[in-house]
Amino acid sequence: MSRLQEFREVINQIRMAWQEGHKAALLMLMNVQGSAYRLPGTKVMMAEDGRIFGTISGGCLESDLFGWAEKAMQSGEPRLQRYDLSESEVWSLGIGCKGSLTIGILPVNPQDRFWLQVDEALQREQSVSLIIEIINGSRALLTENEMVAREGDLLPEEVLRLAMPDSALIARHVQKSLFLKADIFISMW
Repeated sequence: MSRLQEFREVINQIRMAWQEGHKAALLMLMNVQGSAYRLPGTKVMMAEDGRIFGTISGGCLESDLFGWAEKAMQSGEPRLQRYDLSESEVWSLGIGCKGSLTIGILPVNPQDRFWLQVDEALQREQSVSLIIEIINGSRALLTENEMVAREGDLLPEEVLRLAMPDSALIARHVQKSLFLKADIFISMW
């Protein structure tokens, strides 16, 4: 499944949780150093009723991540969770990947216009860039050469230019994710 299709499915699962009256969170694998089960840009949905759609670690971290997602859903505040599997038999179970992971946990509220605009862009099958700055909550959504949504003023202009969908990349259907200083994450597809 492509990252774009994965994100569509995750957003659809979030919408279903909302329709059932449950809070939901979007988890994104923002950075990997070393080896990992999935690549940066991977997205997972977790809902307060215990439902999980997708996987980041193949099952090793999801239970712990759910506890952090519950806290984010309750507080309404995004957070970063870091795991170093390189020296821990507890998380890696002595098998598989031994990298360090940074995961963004974002509570997604049905009244939040930003996430509704993300959903609309995904449904139109546009090439988009999603920029998230976890610590301060700044975020932006860019489609083609247009800024669709921008909240917060802490995203430097050079980050916005870097995230602008490039027509040459779009033509080749390249999907990429970048994790920048100051915990800024860019996901493009």
